[in-house]
Amino acid sequence: MKTTRYLRLPLGLLLGFVITGCGGDTATESASSAAPTAPSAAPVAAAASAPVLAAGQAAAIDQGRYVNAASEPANWINYGGTWKEQRYSTLAEINDTNVSRLGLAWFAELGTMRGVEGTPLVIDGVLYNISAWSVTTAYNAATGEKLWEFDPKVSPDYSRITCCGTVSRGVAA
Repeated sequence: MKTTRYLRLPLGLLLGFVITGCGGDTATESASSAAPTAPSAAPVAAAASAPVLAAGQAAAIDQGRYVNAASEPANWINYGGTWKEQRYSTLAEINDTNVSRLGLAWFAELGTMRGVEGTPLVIDGVLYNISAWSVTTAYNAATGEKLWEFDPKVSPDYSRITCCGTVSRGVAA
């Protein structure tokens, strides 16, 4: 089995493990906390401690921030991380010597048994996820607290005419 297959873990799960290093203990109605202590991750902690946007407030994303996304390793503002779409993070606090100490920081029930294929975005301490039927949810990345959810109320009738099911390929900032 090629090593590259292991690199295809969904970013959402990976972020959940990375956030454990931030020490997020707060449990919410849709989140769970874990007791294992992971190594301190300064760049990730910076993102988790960044001010979380209030409901209805848009993330401050512009052309300059997209172009310089690589200079913000604690954020994941594009589908592939940066304009180069390499899906590579320069964060180095988690490595082969300490990855076994990671644990689940929080999780959220997505309310669907259908496929979720989109890569979540992390911008200024907020994790944005899109699920089946284009239901989009924003979470506090450190605690898992649900900040808001948007359900466009797509009619189930569309599932019979779509080619690949009701999955979404991702959210964009």
